[in-house]
Amino acid sequence: MRSFKWHYMSFEGRIGRKQYWLMYFLPALLVGIIIEVFSPDLEQSDNIVTGILMGLLYIPILCSMFCGYVKRQHDLGRSGWWTLLAFIPLIGFFYNLIYLGCFRGNDGVNDYGEPAVPSKQSDD
Repeated sequence: MRSFKWHYMSFEGRIGRKQYWLMYFLPALLVGIIIEVFSPDLEQSDNIVTGILMGLLYIPILCSMFCGYVKRQHDLGRSGWWTLLAFIPLIGFFYNLIYLGCFRGNDGVNDYGEPAVPSKQSDD
């Protein structure tokens, strides 16, 4: 029996596509949309406190997204440094959406640990 140690806000380990979508990408996207919709128009607001509070709300969202990106890179057998592609406008978004969200991770153990989801193999 394998031991499973998983921390939401850590850069260690691996996660599969399902965990990536359900635990990192979609929640961050939804929270970001909600913040944008319900926040006052900061360009027309002179209230610096509102701007600071909005910035503080984005920090945990960004941290969790990057943790998910790094863990997905690990599942695909790549270094977490590939996550820096997210900073390239448009290319980074589609890279994270398609490559991290759709490609299947390595089946066996790689340099970053055991697979997030054990492969279904029979013991025949």
